[in-house]
Amino acid sequence: MTSEDLIKLGFQKAADIFIRNGVPDAIFNDFGKQHAPGVYCWVEKSSDSTEKVIYVGMYGQSIHKRFNEHRRGFQGGSGSGVKKAQYISESIDKLSVISIYGKPSDVRKVYYENLLGVDMERNITFQDQDEKDMLAYYIEQEGKLPELNSTKGG
Repeated sequence: MTSEDLIKLGFQKAADIFIRNGVPDAIFNDFGKQHAPGVYCWVEKSSDSTEKVIYVGMYGQSIHKRFNEHRRGFQGGSGSGVKKAQYISESIDKLSVISIYGKPSDVRKVYYENLLGVDMERNITFQDQDEKDMLAYYIEQEGKLPELNSTKGG
């Protein structure tokens, strides 16, 4: 799966990843900073111009905020974060480019009466299901999870 495939699905480029002081960082465009829940993909483009999605995740507020959470993991905050940071660093050392693409999820406003009899209004978001659906679609297309995903989402 490539960036072209993602664009056909309605994804937009949000950022390019680089290494700063030995840790992956990213430069985000306006879309990447937008406040909305959704799904994002990291796309690796190797020096021979072949592309592949290497990670699929979800974000609750913005892709930029979610990546900052990854940065803490990259710096030793989690075992999977360290693994992702190593992969990114080695890829960039081999002259690959890693970009982030994202797509906002649907948000629905619901009105209901809660158990105390109070009329309520809430936003319901679907990024968790969208992440599962995107990973299932990826597996259907590629026959396996993206390289840096260890679960099927959610």
